[in-house]
Amino acid sequence: MSKFRTNTYDSMSEPKKTKPVKPGTVPENKVPIFNHKGNMVGRCGLGMSSAGVARFTGTLDNRVVKRNGRNAWVGAAPKGPNKAARAQSAKLAKSHKADKGSNR
Repeated sequence: MSKFRTNTYDSMSEPKKTKPVKPGTVPENKVPIFNHKGNMVGRCGLGMSSAGVARFTGTLDNRVVKRNGRNAWVGAAPKGPNKAARAQSAKLAKSHKADKGSNR
């Protein structure tokens, strides 16, 4: 028994079955995302920006390159620690300790 009407003017056609995608492959309508080591960490739509790709790679400076004949997002290597931020947080912790005062 068919679930879809096919004999009336306003009937929908039967839904098309999508091809199953093997693990590790990316469909033609998606763009693969690679980290700085070359490992695929995800895939995204054609309109995703660098900020959206940053959720997968962990870095903001991502770029689009050709890989295996198709466009792919590649994340940059993470930068070293931020020394200015570390110094600022140490200074803040020192001032908090000094502001605490005596407990007597």
